Amino acid sequence: MFAYSRTAKNTANARNSMPQRHGPGPFIPFSHDNFPLMDLPPELRCMIYKQVDFVTKCHTLTRDEANIHPASWPPNPTGGSSAIELIRPSLPVALLRTSRLVNAEATSTFRKKIVELKNMPLQFQVDYAALIGLTTKFGPLAGCFTKLYPYVILSSTGNRAFDDFTNRCGPFINRKPAQHDSATEAPISVCITITQPHANVPRHHITPAAFKGVRDLRKFSQKFVCDVLYNQEHSFSLTADGSYPSWPTVRIKGLLSYMFDRRLAELEAMRQKARSAEVTMDYIAPFHRYGEGKVDEEMQRKQQAERDRLQRIFVENWMRIERERVMANVIERNKRGE
Repeated sequence: MFAYSRTAKNTANARNSMPQRHGPGPFIPFSHDNFPLMDLPPELRCMIYKQVDFVTKCHTLTRDEANIHPASWPPNPTGGSSAIELIRPSLPVALLRTSRLVNAEATSTFRKKIVELKNMPLQFQVDYAALIGLTTKFGPLAGCFTKLYPYVILSSTGNRAFDDFTNRCGPFINRKPAQHDSATEAPISVCITITQPHANVPRHHITPAAFKGVRDLRKFSQKFVCDVLYNQEHSFSLTADGSYPSWPTVRIKGLLSYMFDRRLAELEAMRQKARSAEVTMDYIAPFHRYGEGKVDEEMQRKQQAERDRLQRIFVENWMRIERERVMANVIERNKRGE
């Protein structure tokens, strides 16, 4: 009897300690684990603001939602669904609405993060069929730029899904229209990652011909760079890096992680070959200079040109591959939601 009374008493106390709902509003349970941000000293609060990181959000536009002409978005060669995925990092700016004190303390930190956010490339993930739909003249990529330049009468499509998708691209292309005297401005950067293997797709889908519509973006922005990253084991040998002679520039690259080692090895071989040419030149130059032997000047000129060419290719590709490595890490973290 005593044990029963004690149990009933504990149950009644637990029931009385539970939060009660009053009125028709939503039920919000009281928690003793709320973080006492305002109770911390200002130094610790500023450290918390600096630790606030980007939150990755993904938005998808399917072939049916885009409402693009079928010829502009061909069927998926693998028979699966085709879609364009926008990867959009964002900041939890709701923290700034906590109080005026928090707003004043965190604004400077968030301002730096917003600048970093604007400098990030506009990232898309597509399959090969969706690549054609993304880069067509009236596709989502052109729609993103018409949101930036409202005087172009192309942005009003009447398609809510299409307009909602392109409106989310705004923070990444916030740069003002390029002026004639703004040669030093950084170009608008777009990164397109193709997720399907190349073996299932005709080769002409990965050539610059697939970006015929992208070239029309010159009238929207004088400076625009589009990096195309695709999963292909022999991408370096089958498809060379290419760029148009004027803006916009389309750079076609490989992305797979195990490709980095092979490409770095190729670059190292180029460097060794260039070094070998340099040693050869250093060896034969004294004979030519002091008249102790005759050297064909035409051969010497060709060797010098070959050495310069290899050095130039090595430097350019090394910088590109380092940028690809950083971009691959960013995309991998975005996929994991970190």
